[in-house]
Amino acid sequence: MGFDTGHKHSSARAFRAGLVSIVTPTLHAARFFRETVESVLSQTYTPIEYIVVDGGSSDETASIARSAEDKLTFLSAPGLNQAQAINYGFARATGEFFTFLNADDTLYPHAIESAVAALRGAPNAPFVYGEGLHVDSLGRPIGSYPSLPFSKDALAKECFICQPATLVRSQALAAVRGLDEHLETAFDYDLWIRLSAEASPVRVDELWATSRMHTQSKSMQHRAVVYGEVFAMMRKYYGYVPFNWIHAYAGYMLEGKDFFAPPAGSPRRTLLTLRVGLRENRRHWTRFLREFTIEVLRLKTAAIRGEGA
Repeated sequence: MGFDTGHKHSSARAFRAGLVSIVTPTLHAARFFRETVESVLSQTYTPIEYIVVDGGSSDETASIARSAEDKLTFLSAPGLNQAQAINYGFARATGEFFTFLNADDTLYPHAIESAVAALRGAPNAPFVYGEGLHVDSLGRPIGSYPSLPFSKDALAKECFICQPATLVRSQALAAVRGLDEHLETAFDYDLWIRLSAEASPVRVDELWATSRMHTQSKSMQHRAVVYGEVFAMMRKYYGYVPFNWIHAYAGYMLEGKDFFAPPAGSPRRTLLTLRVGLRENRRHWTRFLREFTIEVLRLKTAAIRGEGA
């Protein structure tokens, strides 16, 4: 699972107490990258170790990073996928706490300070997460990330943890051997499932980060890949793909809309949800039929009440 960086993702690694390590993977990221860097360098918390891992950018990404070379470490690692780049950075990180921040996302100034305080107050928690705000390519708010109080059952149905608004204990990340490098898009969701298998994270009701939604982002360009990886993860960890993910996928297939804003319900979508759900849950088709019946009734009731479906 882990990338061979010359360092091991071993829980025996020594980490510097109090230090926060942040890794940003980059590839042709100049459009938004400067804002990301500034958000890290503007944190109220110290000390922070900032590592940028570049996959071979041909734009101004490297020059932006090198303009702040006294405040960050720039590593060139061409050919790595995003998960590999993050693991590559983590293998060189020395902080007690760790997070990764995409090159188009930003942190609010108090985010790391607040996250460290939350983890120190919950010594058994593997990570902490706050609230996130979806913004467009110009930084204008789109809507809040759909965060929820932590529940393993809820996590099996949706990824309610906003990745840029997280902070992980480095020992916990090393213990699960970092990110799964076979995943192209859903590696953060996979990580939250694995990290929370033995102990629950802590949620903080504070706005910590922005998550940028734009047409060039990987999650927007490769939504079919996202669903494929999520379906495989659901089968791997739970042996079952729940209605929520099937219904969202059906909406995407029929209308091609952003899954962060699910399309409205329709008879065609309902029928496609049933067909795909039975296909993806061949061994548990009776379970899916029960869930399907309950959820369709709930959606119809919500539509009648004007709450949308």
